[in-house]
Amino acid sequence: MQQLLVVLFLFWQALFSAADDAPRSEPKFIYNPKYVLDMYHAGLSRLRAKARTDDCKMRIEFEYMKEMRVVSEERPYPFEDVFFHSQCERTYTESRPPLPVGMRTIPQRPPVVPPPLPNNATRKHPDDISILYVMLVHDHASLAERIVRALDEAQHSFVIHVDTKAPHVYEQLKVFASQTATGIQPALKGKLHVLENDRQSVNWGGFSVVNATLVAMRYAWDLGVSFDYMIDISGSTYPLVSNQEIRTVLAKQPGYTYMDVHERPSRPNADMWHQYVECDEGLHRISRLATLRGMNMHVGSQWFALPWHVVHWFLHNRLPLDYINYAKRVVVADEHYFATLFKNSPYCDELVNKNLLYVVFDKWENEKQSERSMRNSKKCLHPDPDHCGRSPTTLTPEYRRLLQTSQHLFARKFDPMNPASLEMLAIIDRWRAAPEHRMEGAAQTFMIRQFTETVVGDATADPAMGHSALKPSVVFRSASIKEDLCISMDGTNRGKPVNLAPCNANDANQWFTMSRCSNTFSDTRPINLAQSECGMFVTASADSTAGGDTMRTNDVSSEVPWKTKRHAHPTEDSVTCQISHAELSSSPSPSKGGVCLDISGENPHSGSTIIGWECTGNWNQLFHFGEDCTLSAVHPKVIAEARGLPQNITRCLESLTTGGIHTAVCPEEPVVNEVDQSATLHSSPRQRWQMLPRDGKLWENYSKVSSVQSDNEIDEEL
Repeated sequence: MQQLLVVLFLFWQALFSAADDAPRSEPKFIYNPKYVLDMYHAGLSRLRAKARTDDCKMRIEFEYMKEMRVVSEERPYPFEDVFFHSQCERTYTESRPPLPVGMRTIPQRPPVVPPPLPNNATRKHPDDISILYVMLVHDHASLAERIVRALDEAQHSFVIHVDTKAPHVYEQLKVFASQTATGIQPALKGKLHVLENDRQSVNWGGFSVVNATLVAMRYAWDLGVSFDYMIDISGSTYPLVSNQEIRTVLAKQPGYTYMDVHERPSRPNADMWHQYVECDEGLHRISRLATLRGMNMHVGSQWFALPWHVVHWFLHNRLPLDYINYAKRVVVADEHYFATLFKNSPYCDELVNKNLLYVVFDKWENEKQSERSMRNSKKCLHPDPDHCGRSPTTLTPEYRRLLQTSQHLFARKFDPMNPASLEMLAIIDRWRAAPEHRMEGAAQTFMIRQFTETVVGDATADPAMGHSALKPSVVFRSASIKEDLCISMDGTNRGKPVNLAPCNANDANQWFTMSRCSNTFSDTRPINLAQSECGMFVTASADSTAGGDTMRTNDVSSEVPWKTKRHAHPTEDSVTCQISHAELSSSPSPSKGGVCLDISGENPHSGSTIIGWECTGNWNQLFHFGEDCTLSAVHPKVIAEARGLPQNITRCLESLTTGGIHTAVCPEEPVVNEVDQSATLHSSPRQRWQMLPRDGKLWENYSKVSSVQSDNEIDEEL
């Protein structure tokens, strides 16, 4: 220790003696060896103060001393001179990862030869898919038992890791597991395992989250558990769909990994990237850490489904084993470890980039508590005290509509101590038993054309509805069809902005359908499309019982249009639907539901780009067909409250002069004359859209307005 302090002092003295000989204004105490000692001890004392045990204090001091040696001896920072060889071919051909210090060219990559494995990539019938569920539990043993019972099938197995900080939960689950062996739970006999050894003390943001998963994976592998897929879930995760649907989704793309991964590599700023020591139930920031060299870092979800051969690679290949030494020093390692390694594995192209889990995150910790002393310090680990993390919010019946349209397989999180959360679990159980309770969209396909004429609506009294029925009057222009613009979405490029293009019935990217709709009803309701001057609107069968939305019988089609009560734009109770790429929705795609119109980033404010994204069923993919010919989405109150955003925000789709589409403030609600109940709708020309169903009456009318063209031209275009 004394030698190190002497070296530090000499380094400090040499640093200033190398400067010019001009008169100095710095105070003399800078050159005082006592100042160097005090500075060293102040930093170390600050770190040690957060530790409780001697072991943790020693680990902190050891890493801190190594940092001092790096500075005094001008050595590379930890991992600054380490090169990780990616095993993904595209890493070397499409993107150049950062190189270690002193290295100018990428070194020759060792040959990548995946070990010979049984061919588990052959297509299987969904009934034959076997799943290993790895569950990380830290509280509520009763909920963990309920999850196991909900997911159990003859061919499945379960390995449960219980946090060492929850001994009572561990004992309860050990009793539950022992009952399977004694015949009390005969269906689970030999399939349920609660880890006894190598259990981790799991901490927010620490590598312990990753290590708990790896320990459970290793245990199942060494035990010889047979499985096709391993699915990683938490003890507060519950299935949204039936077990059959889970198996059906996995069987669509055999041998592929299901994981939500950001395609663009993550390149953290040097001043934001630090190394940590995890001990005493928390993370302790030591110093800066060199960014990853040789591999691109990726961010993704730790909740995933891995096929058998990828699990083998994670447990036995040299790269993931070596990478642990780096990953265990990184903050929020669970969002980096699995995503980074998979994107640098030989199987990097065998990915269904899809999040299997529905989750809503709460406010950032710094937003929940403006007073820094009141914050959870375990979630604020960066030098900037206002750069904090967050956790999932509890799901209750307020989230019912969003869970109803969700195309995820699981949802998180649920709290058995919360009666409302238990109520939501009961609702989900009914959905799983009768999947038809989830409202599927209409089978019709349609194009979405932008109006170019002013639309003014007249209201006429309608006793059946109890209020005015708005009937917009549309004036079709007599111009060429070739001048009209329709929404076009590239279904093959996730995240690409949606744009306007000349209407072309032969362009598959201009045909849409409804993949799933939301409602406030508990009974089953078939969804259809009825025609109106704006194109069409959502309808249900005439024998449905009312509840939530006002309905009236359509004399022409004997269907019941769902109309929002005198509102052109959606409310929390309106029927809203996903608008998906028609061709991809009908194709056997591994990404269930295809690609949908999406408000980028779930941004409820104006100016958000409309893109094509995998159909998730989130609020930013649920659109309302307004009576003033608008397409709009409402930001749910429950999401706004969870994230601390303004409530009651409704945004309409609006075209741009550049050809793109974004969100904008919707026109005001129709003005109603209280005397004669007449109402007038006024909407911006760039916010009016017309739904043109294939082979529908409106499409026929639309084709007839192009009388200036020859019949041959019309036939060719249609």
